[in-house]
Amino acid sequence: MPYTFSKHLAELLVDESRFDIPVCIVRPAIVTVANKEPIPGWGPHAGWVQAKVRNDADRDLPKARKQFKRLEMLHHGLLFFLVVLAALFFKILLF
Repeated sequence: MPYTFSKHLAELLVDESRFDIPVCIVRPAIVTVANKEPIPGWGPHAGWVQAKVRNDADRDLPKARKQFKRLEMLHHGLLFFLVVLAALFFKILLF
């Protein structure tokens, strides 16, 4: 099943049940490799995003700054922490 189709199905399910269950959507632009655990750099894509950004910045820093005005990159451990924190925060507000 293509990613965009499964993503759309998931969005429809969330949209239908948003009045029955609390919903918080966290959508970072890029999820990068691990910062610390299980080992630094662990991840399915081996840090190609960071390498690309560093490579572009090393070649032409002013051009790279224009290209990446706002770059949202989160380590997947931090993303997990933020999702849990958002769930706890909204549970406190709702109950």
